[in-house]
Amino acid sequence: EAPAAVTVIDQDMIRASGFRDIPDLLRLVPGFTVAYTRDDTWAIGYHGMADAYSRRFQVLVDGRSIYSPHYGAVNWGELPLSIDDIERIEVVRGPNAATYGANAFLAVINIISKDPSLTPGSFASVQYGEQGMSGVTLRHGGEQGDLRYRLTFSAQNRDRFETDTIDDGEPERLYEETRTYFVNGRADYRVSATDEFSAQFGMSVGDWKTGYSALPEKPDEEDVSAQFVQFKYRRAHNADDEWMVQAYYSRNTQEASNQ
Repeated sequence: EAPAAVTVIDQDMIRASGFRDIPDLLRLVPGFTVAYTRDDTWAIGYHGMADAYSRRFQVLVDGRSIYSPHYGAVNWGELPLSIDDIERIEVVRGPNAATYGANAFLAVINIISKDPSLTPGSFASVQYGEQGMSGVTLRHGGEQGDLRYRLTFSAQNRDRFETDTIDDGEPERLYEETRTYFVNGRADYRVSATDEFSAQFGMSVGDWKTGYSALPEKPDEEDVSAQFVQFKYRRAHNADDEWMVQAYYSRNTQEASNQ
């Protein structure tokens, strides 16, 4: 019923895809192009307009913008959110700057995490694949009266390129290995039949490699981190009428150095 082109990637599509990185899921959206470039960045575009910063999209996680106006980029790699915690991804294809700001030039991507009521008990997942892909995810959820909660911990390792390559007959080493650890938590409290308060937090740290040995003057190590807290209050008058107030704080840091 939306007066726009909308694509919804639900849990069944996410599970069937086998993808373990959030940008890869956008390959399922018509008209989108997704590529891993270098130096731990993704190039995502719509209708052929793409670069390594995703600066033409407004990207939201549960209504919280993860677009960084300081860098003009979306920090996909350090996002403290597990694919196993995603309920669905809603993509409004086309300009929507009047509502979401100037960087919503091509599309608005809203990543919606699972309600804690959908994640009861304990959950564990271990991943292993080619190109140094490995990871582990642990989650526990539960409820006490009107309080529902979940807590997720994950460790992910990637090595997207071959360790060595040949440039003008000389062997060169590519530095693209990343190790990222993060924790994410959410708690929802039902104040009344119409009112609900929600709080979320997340933090990640990463030890990343960048560049390659042919350019020794460029940094080959990055220490990255991200933190956020988010609070939301929602009142539902009926099935078709509700309002919501939210506030959040986020922080991203990148420290590059040469060995």
